[in-house]
Amino acid sequence: HLNLDGILFLGGVRSNMYKELPKPLMSEFGFQGCLASLELNGDVVDPAKDALVTSPAVSEGCQESVSYEFSGRGGVITYNYPEDKQPDTKGDSLTLAFISGMSDAILVRIDSSQSSDYLMLRLTKGIINIAYNLGTEDISIGDKSRKLNDGNYHVIRFERNGPNSTLQVDDNKKIVNTPDGRHLTVFNSQSLVQVGGRWNEVKQTLEQPFQGVMAGIVYNGLRPLDLAHDKSDRTKIRGSVKTLTSIPYDYK
Repeated sequence: HLNLDGILFLGGVRSNMYKELPKPLMSEFGFQGCLASLELNGDVVDPAKDALVTSPAVSEGCQESVSYEFSGRGGVITYNYPEDKQPDTKGDSLTLAFISGMSDAILVRIDSSQSSDYLMLRLTKGIINIAYNLGTEDISIGDKSRKLNDGNYHVIRFERNGPNSTLQVDDNKKIVNTPDGRHLTVFNSQSLVQVGGRWNEVKQTLEQPFQGVMAGIVYNGLRPLDLAHDKSDRTKIRGSVKTLTSIPYDYK
C-alpha cells in the first residue's frame, strides 16, 4: 500500500525539493498553464478552495486561447490601442506558441505612435530573436541553441524589465540579457500590435510575412488573437489568415 498522508503538491514543489525528485523528472520549475476537472480517487477537487496553502501565482478560471493559421502569401492581424489609452511601460511580457517552417519571418511587432520605440519577435534563419528599442539603440536577445523552423510546436516566453530581458524557449534554460551602458527604460505610447508580419501602409504590402500557426498570444495581458476572433472593432485581419479548431502539433 502507498502511504499518501503527506501534502499533495499541485503544479510544482518547493524550490528546495526539486533535487529530491526522482531522476527521470528533469523539471526545475513548476507548471504554467491551466488545469481543469481534477479528480482524486473519484472525488472532485477544487484547488482554489481546498488548498491548504495558496499561491499568489495561481488564479481561478481558465480561458482557452484561439489559434490562427497564416498561409499562402501570409496575412496580418493588427490591434490598435485607443488613442487615450496608449500604455507607457517599464516592463513587458510576451508569451505565445507557434509552429512554422519559415526561415525568416516577423511573428509579433509592437510600435509606438510618438517615437521609434518598438518590440519585435522574429525568426532569422530559423533562430528566434526579440529586438526592442526604448529610445537609444536596438537591444536584442535570442536563443541560438537550435532552429525553430522545424514544423514542431514551440512555446516562447519573454520578459523585459527596463533594458534587461529574459527569453525562454520551450523548457530550455532562460537566457538573460543585461546590456552594457546607460539605456532608457520606458517603452512609450504603444499604439499598434501586429501579428504575422509588418504591414507597410505606404507600399500597402506585408513585410517578412509569417507562415504557420500561432496560438495563445498574450502581451501584457492583451490577447490580440482572441480579440480578433471576437471581432473587436480595434482589430483588423488582412490576407490569408483563418482560425483553427485544433492545433496541429506536427506541421511539417
